[in-house]
Amino acid sequence: MALEPTDSGRGNGGAAPDEGAYASLPAGTNAYLRVTLAAAALLGLYVALDFLRGAYTDWLWFSHLELSSVFRTMLVTRVFLFVVGSVTAGVVIGFAFWKAYRTSWGATELPFSPELVVWIHRGIVTGMAVVGAIITFSFASALADRWLVLLQYVNAQPFGIVDPQFGNDVAFYVFNMPVLHTVQGWLMGLIIVTGVTTTAVYLLIFTARGLSPTVMTTAPAIRTQLAIAGAALMATIAFAHFLDIYETLFSSAGAVTGATYADVTARIPALWVLTVIALISGGLMLFAIRVQNPRQSMRLIFVAFGLWVLAALFAGVLWPAMVQRLAVDPSELERERPYIERNIEWTRMGYDLDLDRVSERPYVVNDENLAADIAANPETINNIRLWDP
Repeated sequence: MALEPTDSGRGNGGAAPDEGAYASLPAGTNAYLRVTLAAAALLGLYVALDFLRGAYTDWLWFSHLELSSVFRTMLVTRVFLFVVGSVTAGVVIGFAFWKAYRTSWGATELPFSPELVVWIHRGIVTGMAVVGAIITFSFASALADRWLVLLQYVNAQPFGIVDPQFGNDVAFYVFNMPVLHTVQGWLMGLIIVTGVTTTAVYLLIFTARGLSPTVMTTAPAIRTQLAIAGAALMATIAFAHFLDIYETLFSSAGAVTGATYADVTARIPALWVLTVIALISGGLMLFAIRVQNPRQSMRLIFVAFGLWVLAALFAGVLWPAMVQRLAVDPSELERERPYIERNIEWTRMGYDLDLDRVSERPYVVNDENLAADIAANPETINNIRLWDP
C-alpha cells in the first residue's frame, strides 16, 4: 500500500497523493472535519472580537484624555509588529512543514486500506495547518506585545554619558539592548519550536509509513534541513553570547553590582570566545551538508554542537569561577577596589549625589546634666530598642 500514487514516479520527494485515486473517506469523517474547521473558525472569530473589544475600550479612554494620537501610534506599532511576526513566523514554519511533508511522504509498509491512507493524509495536512497557524499567531502576538520597546528605540535620545567599560552611551543599554534581546529571544524561540514540531512531523509520517525513525539520519534532504536549523540556532546562540558581554555591567555576582574583576578578566573574554565558537559550530553544521556519507554528516553535526557545549562549560562556567576562587577571593579588596570605586562614582552620579554640594557642620554634644535628662524623660528612654548580640 502506498501513501502516494504508485505511478507518480517521484519516490519520497513526490507530490501529495491524488485523492481522486482513492475511495472516499469513511462515513462521518467529512462531517467531523467540518465540525473541527467550524470550531477553529469560531475560535478565531472570538480572538478577533476580543482584540477589537480591548482596542475599542482603549480608544475611548485615550480619546477622553485627548490623547488619540498616542493610541494611534500604539495601535499602528502593534499591528506593524504583528504583521512582521506573522509573515516571518508563517514563512519559516510553513516552509519547514512543507519541506518535511514533501521529503518524508511516500510508500507505506503497513497494510492500510486506501480509505485509511486518505484519512491519514488529510489528518496530517490539517494538523500541520492548525499547528502552524497556532505557532504563527503565538509568535506574532508575542512580538506585538513588545511595541513599547520598539517605540522607545525609535525615539531614543543620547544621555551624553559614556560607560567606563565599553565606551557606549548609556542610551545603548536603556533603548538598544531591550530591542536586541527581543530579536534574539524571538528568533531563538521560533527556531526551537520549528525544529521540534518539524521533527514531530517527520516522526509522525514515518510511523504512519511503518518506517524506522533512523531513516531521518540517512535521507540527504532531511539532514540538510536539520543542519540548516542547527546552524540558525547556533547563530542565535552566538548573538546571545554577544549580548551577554554587555549584560556583565548589570551583574550582581561580584562584590558590587556591575562588571567586577572576574567579569572583566575572565567572563567577558570567555563570552567573546563563546561567540566565535558558536559561529564556528554553525559553520561546521552547514559544512556537514556537503558530506556525502550519512553517518559522517550526522557525526559532524553533533560534534559541532558538542564543541560549543564543552566550550560553554569550561569558558562560560569553570574559567570565571576559577578566577574568582583563586585570584579574587584571597585578596578581594585589592582586586575589586577599582570596580568598587567605579560603582560608588556611578551610584553618586545616578542619584545626583554631588559631594561638592554637601556642607559639613560640627555637632556639639552636651553631656552635662545627662543623668537629670534621663530621669526627666522616662518614656523616651524606655522605648529605646536594645539589640541582643
